[in-house]
Amino acid sequence: MLLLCFQLSKSTLALEKEHRPSAIQQREQMCLELSKSTLPLEEKHRAELIQQKKEELYELIAHAYADSTASSLDKSLLKNLSTQVKPRLEDPQWCKITRTKKLTDLATSVAILASSGLTYCVLTAGPELVKYDGHLVTAESLPLLQGQWPAAAGKGVRKQDMQK
Repeated sequence: MLLLCFQLSKSTLALEKEHRPSAIQQREQMCLELSKSTLPLEEKHRAELIQQKKEELYELIAHAYADSTASSLDKSLLKNLSTQVKPRLEDPQWCKITRTKKLTDLATSVAILASSGLTYCVLTAGPELVKYDGHLVTAESLPLLQGQWPAAAGKGVRKQDMQK
């Protein structure tokens, strides 16, 4: 519980300058609600409280994001929260974030599939392998190994090396 309070305090640090009294009061109230250990919270009530806090945090960061006062960590948190809050079809910022997230996920999937397909094509399009003297060799090198073709004088090969 204390860890949750600490993480929330870190994410709202930049917002406290502008909304100092309300942000501190909300955080203290939430920490107080979460730290009451005399009566354990019912699971349903806890889930509702967490969802409510997610909605409030989304609103708080979205307001700061619209004013360009949110840090990069807050923007990242806003993107994560946008998939966890209730859909806000009338909010253009929420629509943009979710659309961008869906397109990024789609592009990632396409890139993984394309690279897998290309890898498969490269691996299966290799040279034909044949067995020669108990070893696997390429079909192109088989005549050379059998002595039917002389070794080609390639670039950097000296005549003395070919005679040996």
